[in-house]
Amino acid sequence: MLVVEGCTNPNACNYDDAANVEDDSCEYASANADCNGDCLEGYIVDVWGSCVTIVEGCTDDMACNFNLDANTDNGSCWYADEYYNCNGTPINDEDEDGVPDELEVDGCTDSEACNYNSVATEDDDTCIYPGTNEDCDGCLDGYADFG
Repeated sequence: MLVVEGCTNPNACNYDDAANVEDDSCEYASANADCNGDCLEGYIVDVWGSCVTIVEGCTDDMACNFNLDANTDNGSCWYADEYYNCNGTPINDEDEDGVPDELEVDGCTDSEACNYNSVATEDDDTCIYPGTNEDCDGCLDGYADFG
């Protein structure tokens, strides 16, 4: 019988089907890669050149839902609105009323006052109230204005 040395393992990248004597020359693909060095389906090359499992998620570390394990961005990132943190809480809210300090609107917040401001979030002590026998437009019917 003719002796042909080579790699006799059919799972090796350099398998020689003509070899009949193993010479310890077999070479194998890296983990999760084929014999050409290309990653198998479901794997991606990481920064160190290894084929690792694809983990989809948000890869932007400025996003509220940043995923440290993700290596493939899937477009799911979301961000906090201006003046708020990721929990929806104002970043600056000195009076703890749920309105960011940057968005506070000064004005009269008492709906019974003549100068009530429906968009005001911060009462500025400027409310004006009608006098006795008056409404915000002046004297009530049946009362004379002697002013």
